[in-house]
Parts: sequence; C-alpha cells; structure tokens
Amino acid sequence: MRILLLSLYYPPLNTIAALRLKAFHDYLTEFGHTVDVITRYYDKEQQEGKSMLLGKISPLNFAPNYIRNENVIYTNFDSANTKLSFVAKLPPIIKGIYNYMQVDIFHFGWIKYVFDAYETEFKSNKYDYIIASYGPPIVMKLAKELSEKYNTPYVIDFRDSYIDERDKGIHLWIKRIIQHRILKNAKALIFSTDGMNYFFNTNATSQLKILPSCVVYNGVDLAETSDPQASLDDNLIKQFNEIKNNCSLLLLHTGTIYKEQNILFFINSVERYNEQNKKQVVILFLGLADNKTEELPSRSFIHKFPKTSHATALLLQKKADVLLLPIWKDRYTGFSGKTMEYLFSENFIITSPKPQADLKTFFDISPNVHITKDYDNFVEIIEGISTKKYIRAPLKNGGKLLRSYWIKKMSDFLLKIK
Repeated sequence: MRILLLSLYYPPLNTIAALRLKAFHDYLTEFGHTVDVITRYYDKEQQEGKSMLLGKISPLNFAPNYIRNENVIYTNFDSANTKLSFVAKLPPIIKGIYNYMQVDIFHFGWIKYVFDAYETEFKSNKYDYIIASYGPPIVMKLAKELSEKYNTPYVIDFRDSYIDERDKGIHLWIKRIIQHRILKNAKALIFSTDGMNYFFNTNATSQLKILPSCVVYNGVDLAETSDPQASLDDNLIKQFNEIKNNCSLLLLHTGTIYKEQNILFFINSVERYNEQNKKQVVILFLGLADNKTEELPSRSFIHKFPKTSHATALLLQKKADVLLLPIWKDRYTGFSGKTMEYLFSENFIITSPKPQADLKTFFDISPNVHITKDYDNFVEIIEGISTKKYIRAPLKNGGKLLRSYWIKKMSDFLLKIK
C-alpha cells in the first residue's frame, strides 16, 4: 500500500503526538508499505515542544511554502488568516457558532500550504489511504477535502477525542453535527485507546458507529529504549543524580500535567508524609509545558526540570525510585502518552484511585503498579518501596507495550478493509 500521513506534529518536533506519527511512518514502512508525510515546519525553539499552543504559531525563520526531506514535506504556516480576521468582528454567540461551523479557524492558515505541497510533490502518487491524525480539527477537514478532490480514501487517527466529556448541551449538539459531516465518508477510524473507541460510539451518529475501526495504542519504540547513540543531556542527568542522592525517595513525573489529574493529591500526600516522618521524599516534574509550570505550588520538595530529549526522559524513568502517574478522573480513558513507557521501564508506578477499564487491563501486565486508595494507602506503598518490601518484578506480557505490536495490527486492518 501507499499511504499519506497528515499531521501538524512530526519530528524533529519533540512531542508524544510527533513520536506517534513517526512510529506510523517507520513501522508501516518496515511492514512493506510506502509512506509519505505532510506536516509543518517548526523553528528550532519550537521543536522543543514547550508550549501547548505551538501548533498555531507561525515559524519565525521560514520563508518558503515548504521544504522536502526525502518523503517528508515540512510546510509553512500562517497564524493570521481571513477566518480569524472575520470572526473578530462578530458578536460572541455568533462567533462561537461560526468557529464550530468552520471546523478550525485557528489553524486555517495551514490549508493552502498543504494543498500546494501535495499538488506539487505528491499529486502523481496513487495513495491507498490518507491517514490524518487528530488534533487539531483542521487535519480532519484537510483529509476530507483531499479525499474528495483526489478520490483517495481517508482514515482519521484519533489521538484525542473531538467530542470529550466536557462537551454538554449546545456544544455537544453542534460538535456531533460537525463530527458527522466530516467523518460520514471516511473509510475507517483509528483510536489510541479502547476507552476512546467506546466513548466515541456513545456520542456518534448511527452512520459513524458502523465505520470500520481499530485501536492503536502508542506503545514503546524498542529501538529508543536501547539506542547507544541516543542523545543524552549529561548536565540534566547530573542534576537528577544529585537530587536523588540527597533525598529519601524520588518520585518522577514526565510530561505535562492537567488539573483534572489531581496532582495535588500526591503533592499534599508527600508534604504530609515528610512532616510526619521527618523524611525528604521529593517529586520531580520533567518537561512540563510552560503554562503548567506556573500552576504547581511552590514546595521545597518539588523540583522542575525543563523538557529534554526523549532518550534522557526514558533513562530517568529507569533511574527514579518511583514513577508518578496521576489519572484523569471521570475521563473516557486514563491513558497518557507516557503510560506505556512507564510500564515498560519495570519501575515502580504509583497511580490514582479507580483507573479506567482500558488502563487497568495494562496495569495487570506489570506487578510494579500500585493503585492508591487514600493517604494511608499511599504511605503504605511508600514505606513498602523504601524498606524493600516491594521488589521490582519483570513484566508478564511486555510485547503488548510495543509500538510495533499495535502498528502491525493497524497494517493488517488497513489491508483487510482495502
């Protein structure tokens, strides 16, 4: 098969979304398919992925419409566009409706560059599928338009859900209409978790519910976990070791954090435990988005490291005493991009109460996962790890944690529905 991947996020951008699409490219190629990519260009500073809004910010030092690196095209992007200019003049209620009906005015400045790149470089290619990875919504709109113009089946990969648990009332009603309009002619759907797949079907129209679908978890890239040539941040590792050597226990959280994950439960529990037991348990946050750093309380036992290379993050996941995995409460899935990496590290993991069903299934793979119930249970877990009552144990079925396992399933699925 020949496949076109369409995404706003792709390496050298250092984000979970970018790594997912790179894995699609690499493993689908390994499985015998030809894969091309259209993504957007990011400046060197943007490539670190510190801002959660970087996808809609124009590059500062990029003049051409696009550049091509073998089978990957990096396009320009305009933050300003006619849709944004127009909507600024509308009353608030009309503005909201207009935003929905246009699907995604904030990334509208990408469309012209994608079509220019496609028509100049890839138009002569006969694609079996266009796979567009959501979000933002503009990728779904682009996949639909390219499909209609060039008669190519399109598949939407949902890394996140377009409709989520926060959508109620008029918002839910409008988004269901938009979702149906974009997806009704899709060839198939891909979801990053079983929970997301289930949640999608609870809000989808009957026509969308019968679309072929498969689940492709993010998984771990085995090559990244054992690459001797990987770029490591020696200075950051040195700082990490200094903190670890001067504390009772080091709890590590990698990636950004959201208030819905209730990280305060763990922060307050550590603070209380330290005060009651004269201990110095620390929490280290690695790679928080800029705006999330400011949301955390200031405590002497909290350390914040900037975003670093993926290889460095993987190494620190193994070196930490414990990995901290707060879960989104009442969300359709408890998964985050780091979950599989945490499990694969075979390190201890402390997580929130009542994990979702799809997440619990993967927790059962690792005997090193400890699900907290309350503060007393948190203390019991911390003491068990500190006193060596709990010993790290090997995984029961580590193969299900690998990217290659899930992308092979996707490859087989695409061949089956072709």
